[in-house]
Amino acid sequence: MANEIMKPVEYHTERVLTTEQLAEAYGCDAKRISENFKRNMDRFEEGKHYFKLVGQDLKSFKASVGDTQIADTLKFTSVLCLWTRRGASRHSKMLGTDRAWDMFDKLEENYFNPVIHTPSYLIENQVERAKAWIVEQEKLLETQKELDVAKPLAQQTQRYIDNDHLIGFRELCKELNVKETDMNKLLLENNWKYRTKSGKLKYHKWVVTKGYMETKDTMNEDTGWSGTSDKFTIKGRMKIEELIQNEAVE
Repeated sequence: MANEIMKPVEYHTERVLTTEQLAEAYGCDAKRISENFKRNMDRFEEGKHYFKLVGQDLKSFKASVGDTQIADTLKFTSVLCLWTRRGASRHSKMLGTDRAWDMFDKLEENYFNPVIHTPSYLIENQVERAKAWIVEQEKLLETQKELDVAKPLAQQTQRYIDNDHLIGFRELCKELNVKETDMNKLLLENNWKYRTKSGKLKYHKWVVTKGYMETKDTMNEDTGWSGTSDKFTIKGRMKIEELIQNEAVE
């Protein structure tokens, strides 16, 4: 959607687009937009199709957009054209591409004429208020579902951060919902692990060399035990997920 491509920019309470934004939306170079304007200046009316900013007006506009991606493109600009809905329409016609036509329709619907939502409690008509309330509740449920999905991922990310971006064998099995016996079988089959003469499982050195694991000094504060443990890196976790999904062989 057009309103997802760019953040709203306003000038004199009217929504406008910079040349760079217009070019991005229409799938062309900013130079193409500027050249079309220069060749057809008689078709554009200042204040109706565009605003031309220089001097203090330009300085004030740059300050209004703050520290944003738009501001980065305006650092060395001494003259700026801001295109209104009508100006954007003219440019889509001049380009004449399917993308320009389609994107202008989306811009007109979602960017230049955004729908202003009236909260249900402000609607006087009881039937309309009830309908609006139902829509609001449905959106709240969708948002909650998204949060429920995102929360475990955020917790997982935090655990990685807290542990120097490493995770132990058991923790990884829990996160990937794989039994420890099945995980060991997978690692043996793909040559990540080998069995010693005594029957103990150990990791091959190449697993560490490739950056899939790291050996860390650890200490159990409860028991006083200290030693080393092998933990998976994010790269290792991703590779194991690939092995699980695709049953790939290293």
